[in-house]
Amino acid sequence: MTRRRPPLALLAAGALTAALVPGLGFVAGVAAGPVAGATPATGAAGLLGVTAEPPAGRAWIQGLVVDRAGHRLDDVVVQAFDAAEVETDPDADPVATWITYADPADGPAHGFFRLYVPQGQGAVYDVRFSSPEGDADPYRARGLDGAVLIGGGKRAAGKVEDLGTTVMTLQRRAETRISLRPSRDVTRQHRSGRLAVTLTSPDVDPVTGTVAVSVDGRARGRQVLTRRSDGRAAFALPVLRPGRHTLAVRYAGSRLVAAASARVVVKVDRAPRTGKGGGGR
Repeated sequence: MTRRRPPLALLAAGALTAALVPGLGFVAGVAAGPVAGATPATGAAGLLGVTAEPPAGRAWIQGLVVDRAGHRLDDVVVQAFDAAEVETDPDADPVATWITYADPADGPAHGFFRLYVPQGQGAVYDVRFSSPEGDADPYRARGLDGAVLIGGGKRAAGKVEDLGTTVMTLQRRAETRISLRPSRDVTRQHRSGRLAVTLTSPDVDPVTGTVAVSVDGRARGRQVLTRRSDGRAAFALPVLRPGRHTLAVRYAGSRLVAAASARVVVKVDRAPRTGKGGGGR
């Protein structure tokens, strides 16, 4: 499911334009309409209503922005800063700004960005990603691990620098849902069973961290979920006496996901007695 947020600027589809963005002022080069359903490098340009290649002396820095669950994100502010200028003036204005956006009615190409920057010797850019000022559920601002070197001549053919996918993390820790599924043997007297545990989150996939299980308040095991676990764990349960028992699971949380707990009550039925040599006449 694509994470949808109200667009910051209502733009005409297929047109490159500019907009007044709260907290940013007048922003040029805002995404205006549907991008390609494949990758930005293969077909986005034509659908954006611009030339298939950047003009001489200009370059495109482009890519996709997703969250920790792989959903493409709209309304993320992407900016390119002149690396040399930022070294001397940390408050330097960006060279280019884009707000990720694609028309929800026209397919999956949300989260696309393209920055229009000059080429030239020493053309090196710091690319930064952030949520708009005042966003109710913001992501953590971040930059790339290294600067983007464009180079080239002012009269040379335009260059396309594809950054691939950039992952954003929410400032808050994401919520998680815990699903518990006891096996049928749990409810049978003299039989041991298993408890299947699944953790999912709309913002982080997969959920990782430590999961512990208890039966009637007594610890019965713990497991560490890794990315390979895909949010799933299974616990062996002891043989339970007839009656009601509470199976509880506690997730300790992680750097990205908040702690959570869940419980389920199971009833163990008494096994029917079998008489010795019983039977009618």
